[in-house]
Amino acid sequence: MLVGEDEDVAFHGTGDDELHLVFNFPLMRVDRLTPAHIRANQAIRLSELSPGAWPCNMLGNHDTPRVWSRYGDGIHDAELAQLHVALMLTLKGTPFLYNGEEIGMSNLKLTGLSQVRDTAALSQYRLIIGQLGMSPEQALQAVIDTTRDRCRSPMQWSAEPNAGFSPQHVETWLSVNANYANGVNVAAQEGDPGSLLSFYPARDGQLPSFDRLTLAPYQIFIVELV
Repeated sequence: MLVGEDEDVAFHGTGDDELHLVFNFPLMRVDRLTPAHIRANQAIRLSELSPGAWPCNMLGNHDTPRVWSRYGDGIHDAELAQLHVALMLTLKGTPFLYNGEEIGMSNLKLTGLSQVRDTAALSQYRLIIGQLGMSPEQALQAVIDTTRDRCRSPMQWSAEPNAGFSPQHVETWLSVNANYANGVNVAAQEGDPGSLLSFYPARDGQLPSFDRLTLAPYQIFIVELV
């Protein structure tokens, strides 16, 4: 399968002679997900597909803030995370999930420049100081607020040191998010029926078949509540 890191559906060709899937970046390019945005995105996206082409959807990747942090509201984060899972698994097309999304990993909190590995962020730091005349403190804040490192911390497998990602004596390339010790790890959630990981219907590798979601045409129904 050939997937393109692009949003232009023209790269689908006739469905099997160019790219098999083209990322639906417009779906995730908002600060807040709303029903209106999702409906509009799907209507436009699906209408643009060439015959035989198959859609795909995602809400996060290695270049954007973690879904938990980006679309959470600080109050209903767990409920919103489940809603996002349901959305990804019921929209027509292949869902793409970024590692850690299934357990609710959040943005890594950075405090110093020595923790930053993102080369674009380090270049931004030098640019802000050298050309914009901002202080090192201001430049650091701008960098840690936007760096891609926030979403690239090691996968959190367990509550063991380094979140089970690597042995205790090994220094990981990026710091491990401290919340791995508070249940945000695979081992803890596998045994918790109320966890985000347990909310996924295909943990055993078998996704239920819903032909209406897979094969039926997309049609918008707007119900007005009285």
